[in-house]
Amino acid sequence: SSGINAELPLRPGCFNKTIKGNKLDFVKKASILLNLDEVQCLEIFQMYLAVEYKDTPASFNNALQNVLSQQNLLIRLLHFYFAERLSSLNCLSHVLSHYKNEDHPLFSGLKQEIEEMNKSDIRQSILDQVKQILVPDYFHITAEDENMLSGHSIKTIFSSQLKNEVVVILRTLLIYNHHFPHSADSYLNQCRLLFGQLLSSSDVMAAGLSVILTFDGLGMEHIFEHFEKV
Repeated sequence: SSGINAELPLRPGCFNKTIKGNKLDFVKKASILLNLDEVQCLEIFQMYLAVEYKDTPASFNNALQNVLSQQNLLIRLLHFYFAERLSSLNCLSHVLSHYKNEDHPLFSGLKQEIEEMNKSDIRQSILDQVKQILVPDYFHITAEDENMLSGHSIKTIFSSQLKNEVVVILRTLLIYNHHFPHSADSYLNQCRLLFGQLLSSSDVMAAGLSVILTFDGLGMEHIFEHFEKV
């Protein structure tokens, strides 16, 4: 349930000299662009090379020596990293969607996973992730970033990712709330975040999900039952 909370902020100078030369320079640039701890950025970079990079080692080494090719490689790594972020956020949503489905082939494992995660405060973890990515300039784009990736619509890429992540997290929260009812305190905590940050959002999808979450938490079925009796 930790999702993007598992990521570490930028922390320069913590390499243990496992890579050198052009590769080291490239990962340092990527670390600044992604605002990630350098060692964690190296892990993502190595994962990208293992599962996504399709060219030869020779073409990769050549790309690191050419400014334009290096820019293209950074953009490809950026897209890979963003896809991995969305994947980590979608994992909990998928598990929550199926863990009560006894016909699912992984039913017992999913149920056990949710029960284990529920020993901690999953709802708060989800809300923490919303708070984390709503910090102003969460994806902080510097002049250096724009120069490094000149010719690419870097702001559009980051903005689109942020909107996608907010929607996935809110959708996960909605699914979780359906399975596990609010306490009064957790509902008020959720409302503070939604009213303070998202209901005024220019992102129609995020604002709409916030409204649904707010009314869903009120237990509208009980209100409708009351009006039917009046």
